[in-house]
Amino acid sequence: MAAKPISADTPQAQQAKKEILLIFDFDNTIIDKNTDSEIIKAQNLYGKCLSGKRYLKNDLGWAETMSLALADLHQNNISQKDIDKIIEDIPLTPGFETVFEFIRQNQEKCECIMLSHSNR
Repeated sequence: MAAKPISADTPQAQQAKKEILLIFDFDNTIIDKNTDSEIIKAQNLYGKCLSGKRYLKNDLGWAETMSLALADLHQNNISQKDIDKIIEDIPLTPGFETVFEFIRQNQEKCECIMLSHSNR
């Protein structure tokens, strides 16, 4: 059975036209810090969040750790707005503004994917 050709106006066809694939991690790649550590530091939560300790002891996988971490933040009255502000204040890794400018100028050619340790 032959595969059906992809119509030129489908999202798959538009995707196939991309010439450049860019794959990024966020922490310590796009931004010059680790967001988890920066949130804990900014909110003075050292010792108050158990999720990180359990992850470091290999008690939990990353997804479970993040669920607990979000629960920890909620219990400590840390809002999404608080988190957004902390992340917005973290500087980009040197050179990434140039990368983003390249992507803006070539967005019709670029496909960008976020690949993260948390995706495992």
